[in-house]
Amino acid sequence: MKLNVKKTIYVGIAFLIISLFWQVYDNIIAKMLINTFGLNQFWSGIVMALDNVLALFLLPIFGMLSDKTKTKFGRRTPYIFFGVIVSAILFLGVAVVDSMQLKKIEEENIPIVVAATEIIDGEEVEGYLFDYDGATQKFFESKEEAERARADVVFEVTKNHSTNLVLFIVILFFVLIAMSIYRTPAVSLMPDVTPKPLRSKANAIINLMGALGGIVALGVMTFLAKDFQSYVLLFAIISGLMLVLLILFMNRVNERKLVKELEEEISHYDEDEIETDAASGDKLTKEVRLSFLLILASIVFWFMGYNAATTKFSVYAQNVLDMGFTLPLMVSYATAIVCFVPIGIIASKIGRRKT
Repeated sequence: MKLNVKKTIYVGIAFLIISLFWQVYDNIIAKMLINTFGLNQFWSGIVMALDNVLALFLLPIFGMLSDKTKTKFGRRTPYIFFGVIVSAILFLGVAVVDSMQLKKIEEENIPIVVAATEIIDGEEVEGYLFDYDGATQKFFESKEEAERARADVVFEVTKNHSTNLVLFIVILFFVLIAMSIYRTPAVSLMPDVTPKPLRSKANAIINLMGALGGIVALGVMTFLAKDFQSYVLLFAIISGLMLVLLILFMNRVNERKLVKELEEEISHYDEDEIETDAASGDKLTKEVRLSFLLILASIVFWFMGYNAATTKFSVYAQNVLDMGFTLPLMVSYATAIVCFVPIGIIASKIGRRKT
């Protein structure tokens, strides 16, 4: 039994689209909330956590719905098709509203934080200067403090023009719902069309596609994600890429055909030669249930750590490290690309738990 790599790559396009979207979402939305609307770290964190709160309820729902769906396009494909189109369109709308708010800030002549030096106790100290319309000028040794001072002024503008913030949150809410429509079906598609013994290798390729999506997004952001400037072009390119990749996915992935091919392939083997999935009505044994719960717990802690590190990394890099956020993330993705396939091969030989 041999994995069809080409087929798996095409199936992985759905996961590539997800990664493409989330890389921009995690890194840019946080900047919008703080730089454009003046929200503090707490409230911007609340908004950034919204996707996880919605996912907690919506991902299982759409997963179960897709399990029961029967169409000529398959079970998962309709959700992927509809979800990608809606999320891509609405995602661009988020950038448009952000641009509208930027114009309000420009009308108030609120400047950005700039690097500066000041003589303190006879010594030249490097720091940052926030000069609001030439009337209020203050020197900060910490860029984080300077950005916070600017955000406080920006938030006053937001309070006076709250319509943009409300519209931003509403569109963002529907973007997240649209993403939830196809996240679980996209992840479920690979196991649906791949024999169980080959899923570790297939999963490595799927993760590889996700890493590729992240690198593409970071590459685009390197050139277009400029602080305190409109992100409309960036979001338009990302949304366009999502739609182009969706067209490629729909053209190359015939879900019903792939499922039928899988069934035919499995039929050539005896039951003791190939590990098959348990029937949906089977009850879990005590040992299997414990293993299942431990796997779920490991996933919870993995995502907890991952989100803690990535959700505000762009803001942390800007305000604390005083550097761009794309290069460190590119290094992490490049490392992942190098590791995914070998780890998948090892897991298929010695088992996922030991790996």
